[in-house]
Amino acid sequence: MPANTKITKRTRNPRGQGDHLREEIVLACIRLLDQSASELTLSLRSIAKEAGIAAPSISRHFHDVHEIIDTVIARELNAFLRLLYEARSSSQNPRDQIIALVQAYVNYGIQSPSRYRVLFSRTYSPDWNEDRHPMVETSPLMAEAFAIVTDTIQECINIGISTASDTTLGAVLLWYGLHGLITLRQSITSFPWPDLDVTVDRILRDSIALSN
Repeated sequence: MPANTKITKRTRNPRGQGDHLREEIVLACIRLLDQSASELTLSLRSIAKEAGIAAPSISRHFHDVHEIIDTVIARELNAFLRLLYEARSSSQNPRDQIIALVQAYVNYGIQSPSRYRVLFSRTYSPDWNEDRHPMVETSPLMAEAFAIVTDTIQECINIGISTASDTTLGAVLLWYGLHGLITLRQSITSFPWPDLDVTVDRILRDSIALSN
């Protein structure tokens, strides 16, 4: 071994601290996702290297790299949910609430592009359980996030500032528009995109027929 080669050794966790090692693995995966353009670049070896452990140590806690990513997604969805709840609670006015929700979504996508991609633009197919339901742990979280938006749209309808006839369709159209805005601006940076705030406002108003 060359004399100038330096090996950084991780301090071994005391016996009984397997949960701490599991947490280190998850945090290592998050750090790599923040640096990467795609979760497809991740491997058990790269995560182990980032965590400062031997790759076989991961198998005691996770079946494969997809299970680690699923764990990260569940954690990020919980954090994303908190952002949405905080945005909605910032006002008692439904118009201000839906605007705050949209802004929170856009800010998350722009400020945390790698985490956004792994939540909403996954490039691998997750395993399916025996009931043919994917992502069992995270599906309820995504449904809860969607319900926050549909409930707020319904409140806008109730007070007469939205003429949307279907809250689910309105929320889906809003999601389509915002997701396209975020992903296209990140992937085609040379295009002369119109002003972000103006575009977001137009997407919101058109998606749920929100009045001025």
